[in-house]
Amino acid sequence: MDQDSKNVINELNSSNMPQNDQWKKTISILWNASSIQIFGDGIKPTNPDQTEDIWDVSEEMVRSLMEEVLRIEETGSVDRLGSKGINDWLWEQKVIPNIKLQKIRALLKEIKIFRTPYQLYSSYLIALHFQSSLAVIVNKSAWQISDSDVTKENIIIYCKRYLEKKIDFNFIKKLAKEYYPESVLRMPDNWGKKSRQEQEPEIHPYLDRFAKHLTREGNSPPYVQRVTRYSLFFLSWLTEVFANFQDHTASTVPIWLIEREHLIQFKEYLERCEISGKYTDITASNIFYEVISFFKYLYDIRAIRKNIGSIDGIKANRYRYRDIPDQDQLSRFFQTLQQYSDEPEYDSAFFGSLLLLGLRFCECERLAWSDVNLEAGIIRIRGKGRRNKPTPMLLPPTLRLYFKQLNAVTTHKCTRIFNIYLDTQKLYREMLKKYKLYSIIANWNFPGGFHLFRHTFITTLSKNKRIHPELLQRLARHERIDTTAKYSHRQDSVLQEAMEKIDQIWRD
Repeated sequence: MDQDSKNVINELNSSNMPQNDQWKKTISILWNASSIQIFGDGIKPTNPDQTEDIWDVSEEMVRSLMEEVLRIEETGSVDRLGSKGINDWLWEQKVIPNIKLQKIRALLKEIKIFRTPYQLYSSYLIALHFQSSLAVIVNKSAWQISDSDVTKENIIIYCKRYLEKKIDFNFIKKLAKEYYPESVLRMPDNWGKKSRQEQEPEIHPYLDRFAKHLTREGNSPPYVQRVTRYSLFFLSWLTEVFANFQDHTASTVPIWLIEREHLIQFKEYLERCEISGKYTDITASNIFYEVISFFKYLYDIRAIRKNIGSIDGIKANRYRYRDIPDQDQLSRFFQTLQQYSDEPEYDSAFFGSLLLLGLRFCECERLAWSDVNLEAGIIRIRGKGRRNKPTPMLLPPTLRLYFKQLNAVTTHKCTRIFNIYLDTQKLYREMLKKYKLYSIIANWNFPGGFHLFRHTFITTLSKNKRIHPELLQRLARHERIDTTAKYSHRQDSVLQEAMEKIDQIWRD
């Protein structure tokens, strides 16, 4: 065994993470359940020969697991149409069947010729929304409306009632020009402007710094906004409850005066709100989690001297079932990618890393060529919040092939593999656009973004009866095993069967 392979096994066998007593009696039936957390306690073993030692991990075992986890069928020879083919597909499969107004079609045809696929798709969605909303305005069915219904007055009504984004208004402005070339559609007065009550509150400088850090890490804007909102809520609560903060606002609170006891009392306040019905257990748990993550960040950057954020969270049943793609659907996605990508080697390696290693986006964008040993089949992962502690993992054969193909065509092997220009947000936006377009063509209807691949990786691994929950936790790079549980999904029929088997165990 070479040294890199030994490092992988040593990492999996590391005693830095203590064994969790919750799992010492875990049995294979556990992996037929939809939530580990539900079935983890008190299950008695049915197989007396089953080992409880999960640390007897060999390279062969891990390689076997990683090779079995997911298999993407090779595409063979495909017609490489590139991104222009996406525009043709959108036109034939979306625009022609669904857009009935001829002048809007003419506008979309112009976009099809001169704009990117995602610009065409975004414009199509706005056009479709305009068409359905126009039907409501004129009190007709969507199939009865015609170009004659698109009056200046109805365009204005649509803008006032339905538009929220300026970029959408820009498209409607072009649309209006198609119908009334001599006129200029002007934005309605006060459209898109927030009232004084709706204005964003002034943000604390350290909270602003934290929000920018989360953005650089590749977190989505809605998530960053949620963290900011919850943290501001806590700071406002401080100024209302404690006398020594009452001379401050949420944006001026001296963070070095905040103590662990303040966080504990805030936790108790949220638990009272949960009991009274003001918040659900999930909401209370989320608020407190985001607040303590803010203080953990402050400690990491040495803005505060004590790690006051190291407090147990508020327990909640966080499991939410979600559908995940099967093998055929995954193969169809990667076949679509091969056919419609302008850079199939790059896209295959990127999305393959998300799926076949279960990488988070932030882990994927940090990858450098120096992290990949193609000869040994080893890759180093810099986990979430652990930039300087890379975790070695074994490369599945398919992903190893993808990296070899990308390596053969790339010219920047001394830099990061994917985030070439070190612009995390730009990379996130561009890859999310690609993901959405490939998903549409592959006929995927799964909600959310490409974090779906991580759910698929962990769920598929969890079905293998040879893998212990704590080993799965390691491969998923989770700090807590209950977090891994949230990524393990089963259909209701499988869950019911597991519950019946568990009932039978206890009856026997």
